[in-house]
Amino acid sequence: MRLRRKMLAAMISAAMFIGNLGTMLPQTNLIVPVFADEMENASPVTEPDVETAFSEVGEVEILKETDETTGLEYSEDYDGNISITGYTGTATDLEIPGTLAGKTVTTIGYSAFYGKNTVSSVSLPASVTRIESNAFYGCSNLASINLGKVTEIYYDAFNKCTSLGSIDLSSATTIGSCAFQDCSSLTSVSFPAGLTSIDNNAFKGTGITSVTFQNGLTRIPDNACYGMDKLESLT
Repeated sequence: MRLRRKMLAAMISAAMFIGNLGTMLPQTNLIVPVFADEMENASPVTEPDVETAFSEVGEVEILKETDETTGLEYSEDYDGNISITGYTGTATDLEIPGTLAGKTVTTIGYSAFYGKNTVSSVSLPASVTRIESNAFYGCSNLASINLGKVTEIYYDAFNKCTSLGSIDLSSATTIGSCAFQDCSSLTSVSFPAGLTSIDNNAFKGTGITSVTFQNGLTRIPDNACYGMDKLESLT
C-alpha cells in the first residue's frame, strides 16, 4: 500500500512538472507526424482546373447595336468611338454615316461586310481612318468605294473584290498584305506621297498596268507587285 502511494505521488509530481514546463519554454510550432493509414484516407491535392474556371466565367461578349435606318451593326471601341461590325440591310449603295448613337464612326471593323455581294458602292465619311482585315472580303459586286481619309488598310481588306475598277489611296499610309489581291478589274491606283509601307502581295492578281510610287515611300517588299501580270511600267 505504501509503495502504491509513493508511485502515485511520483506520477502526480511528474505531471505537474511537465505542465509547468510548457509555460517556461518558448512557444514553437509542433510538427505532427502523419502516418501511412491517415495518408491513404486523405483527399488528394489537385491543381486548379483552369479550363473549368474559364467555362464557369463564360465568354466575353462584345455588345453590338443595329442602326434600324441603315442596317449597320456597330459597337463602341475602347476609345469611345464607333466601329462598324456588320451589315443586315439590303441597300446596294451605302453611305456610312459619320456618327452613330452620338459617337464618331472611325473604323470599318473585321469582316464587317464579308461576302456581301449585294453591295455595289460604298462612301465613307472623313472620320473613318481604318479599314480592318477582311472588311470587304469577297464583295464581288463592289465596283466603287470612296475611302475618304482612310490611312490604314489591313490585310485582305478588299481581297476578291473582283468588280472594283479603281480606288483612290490619296490618304493611305499603310496597306496590308493581300489587301487588294485578286481584284481583277482594278486597273488604276494612285499611290500618295504619304504612303510608308505596302506589304507582300497587296496587289497580286489585279489588272493594274502601271504603278507610280511618289516620294515618301519608305518600304517596298519584294512581293509588293508579285502577280501583277498586266503591269507594264513601274516608276
